[in-house]
Amino acid sequence: MIDRIKQNLKYCGLIIVGVISLFLIAPESTAQEAAPPIVWTRSLVNYARFSPEVIVRSKDSGYVIAGNDLDTEPTSLILTKIDERGNILWESRHTFGYTNSLSDLIVTLDGHYVATGYTYVSGEYQSFISYLDQDGNLLWSKVVESPNSGRGLTLCQLSSDLFVMFRREIPSSFDGPDGISTYFDRNGEILRQKRYHFGSYLDLELKAVQPLENNQCIVVGEMRGWGFHTHPVTGVIMRLDEQGDTLWTQQHVDTSSVMRFTSIEQLNDSSFLVSGYGHGEMLFMCITADGEKLWESTFLFLIYATDVSAAITLSGGFVASASQNTIFGTYAKILRFDAQGTYIWDNLVGKSNEEDFLGIDVCVADDGSYILLSSRSTPYDSPFEFCPHITAFAPDSTDLREIGKLISSTIMLHPVYPNPFNSVAQFRLNAYQSGQIEVDILNILGQRVKSVYGGYLDIGYHDFSFDLQGFASGIYLVRALNQSDIQIQIAILIK
Repeated sequence: MIDRIKQNLKYCGLIIVGVISLFLIAPESTAQEAAPPIVWTRSLVNYARFSPEVIVRSKDSGYVIAGNDLDTEPTSLILTKIDERGNILWESRHTFGYTNSLSDLIVTLDGHYVATGYTYVSGEYQSFISYLDQDGNLLWSKVVESPNSGRGLTLCQLSSDLFVMFRREIPSSFDGPDGISTYFDRNGEILRQKRYHFGSYLDLELKAVQPLENNQCIVVGEMRGWGFHTHPVTGVIMRLDEQGDTLWTQQHVDTSSVMRFTSIEQLNDSSFLVSGYGHGEMLFMCITADGEKLWESTFLFLIYATDVSAAITLSGGFVASASQNTIFGTYAKILRFDAQGTYIWDNLVGKSNEEDFLGIDVCVADDGSYILLSSRSTPYDSPFEFCPHITAFAPDSTDLREIGKLISSTIMLHPVYPNPFNSVAQFRLNAYQSGQIEVDILNILGQRVKSVYGGYLDIGYHDFSFDLQGFASGIYLVRALNQSDIQIQIAILIK
C-alpha cells in the first residue's frame, strides 16, 4: 500500500511539474534594453475567420498578408494589401477545389506574388502554385498532381525565370512521406522534380528555403517518425545544386529529442540564420553556405505549437516571432537578437484572459520598424472567430543608429497627420543621435509662430502634437532643428 501511495505521489508530482511548466517563462538571459514602443497596431476585424500564414513586404510600399478564409464554403485563399499604417488597400480571393489552404507566399523580383499550398481535388490533396500580379490578380494557377496526396509547403525564386517549390507527399504504402522539389518557370511550366527520402517510416517536411548563387538553394525542415514507429523529431538542413540534387545534408536534435527548423534567412553575403524550436526552447544557428556552424544560440521558454519565424534587421541582427502560453492566455511574442545571437529584448502582444494571440510571422520595414503578424482569436466562451493582427514596433537604438548612417542624417521628421488638418495635428520625429533639438511651427514667411519642443532628446521615436486653434487658415511649416541637421514638413490648416 505504501509503495502504491509513493508511486501515485510520484505521478502526481510529475503532473504538477508538467502543469507548472505550461505557465512559466524561463528566459536564458535578461534583457539588455527595454523593448521599443509600438508605433501602430491594427486588427483586420472585418474577416470572421481569416487564418493568416505569412506577411511580406511589397516592392512598392506596404505589406501583403496571405492566409486562408475558413468562413467560406469552399475555403478560399486570401491576400490583403495594407499600407504602412495598416489600412487595407486591396483584397484578393481565390478558390481552386473543395478545400484550399495556403502555406507560403513570396514577392518576385518584379513585384509579383507566387503562392503555394494544397487543394482537395479528385479525392486527394494536391499541391498548387499560383502566380499573381502586383495588385493580387490571378495570372495563372497550376495543380501539381501526383499519384499520392501532396501538400505544398514553401517556395523561392532562384532567378528571373526559375522557381522551386517544396512539398510533402504522402504515399499510399507505409513507406514514410517524402520531400519533393518542383522546379518551374514564371509561366507555370514544370521543368523537373526531385524526391528526397530518408528511410522507411520517416516523415520529411521541408518548410523554408533560401536561394543561393547559380540556382542552388538551402532548404530546412524536420524529419520525424511516422506510422507505428517512433523516432526523434530531427531538424534537417540540405543544400541542393541547380538540378535539385543533394550536395550535403545535416541533421540536428536537441536534448529533448525534438527539433524543428522552420525558417532560414541570409544574414550577410556568406552566412545564413536557421531558426527552429524544440521542447521549451528556441534555437538560432548561423551557418555558412557549406554547412559550417559559426555560432548557436538558444532562448528558453515554452513555445506554443506554431512555427518560429525570423527577419534580419538593418543593423545585421534579427527579430523572431513565436507564441507563449501563460496562465493568463496565449500571447504573440517578438524577440530581438544581435548579429551573434545574443538576446537583447522581447515584448508580448495580447490581452490577459480575453483573447488569444498566436505569433505567426515577422518582417522588417524600410524604416527599420519591426512588423509582427499574429492571429487574434475570440474568447472560448463566445463564437470562435479569428483574424490577422498586425503590430508595428519602432526600431531600437541599435537600428536607429544604423539608419542614421545610411541616410547621413541625425534626425528625420515624418509627415504631419492628418494633413490638411483642423486645429490639431501630430507628427513623429526620429532621433538617430541624442542631443539638443528645437521643433517649431513657422508661417509661410518662415517666422516662428509656435514652439512645439525645445530641449534634449534621446535616440528613438518621439511623437508630438500641436494646436493651431485661433490661427488663420493657410500653409504652415513644421521645422525640426539640431546642431547639424534641419528637417521641414508642410502642414495645411483648414477651418
